[in-house]
Amino acid sequence: EKGEMRLNWPAPVSELPYRSLIDVLDGKISSDEFRDKIVITGSTATGLDRWTRTPFDKDPAIEGIFVHAAALHNLLEQDWLRTVNPHLVSIIILVLGSIFSWGLQGHSFFRKTRLVKIWIGGTGCWLIICWIAIYQNYALPIVAPVFSLWGIVASQAIARSLDQEV
Repeated sequence: EKGEMRLNWPAPVSELPYRSLIDVLDGKISSDEFRDKIVITGSTATGLDRWTRTPFDKDPAIEGIFVHAAALHNLLEQDWLRTVNPHLVSIIILVLGSIFSWGLQGHSFFRKTRLVKIWIGGTGCWLIICWIAIYQNYALPIVAPVFSLWGIVASQAIARSLDQEV
């Protein structure tokens, strides 16, 4: 969407270069250290800014100036997280879910242990796909596809047990 960007956090704040403005003004840090670099200045005092949790820094949260630094890094490197169109994801889930459900019908491998293996294996495969996608700067949905798979497997198990009762 316009005006929004999903930040791809480059590293924990402890690994990012940070210098105190007071040390620079007092001459404790050479100005050569900043040559040909972009410098972002801001306050890190408690209570002056919003605090943000990141994938790396949950507790304690980080100051807002690091959000600006991450956004600038993402823009310069063009590595912000991209999302897939949610309508496309819905269509893919419906189509693949229907094909998967149709493919499971009529097979004799429907024992509870095999259903659990299909359930766990399918979930694991999707999580691996999401893990690989995040390294390509794509944020894929996790919950909807996993619950869809679970729903398909559960409905097949229920249908199979109802068929056996009749």
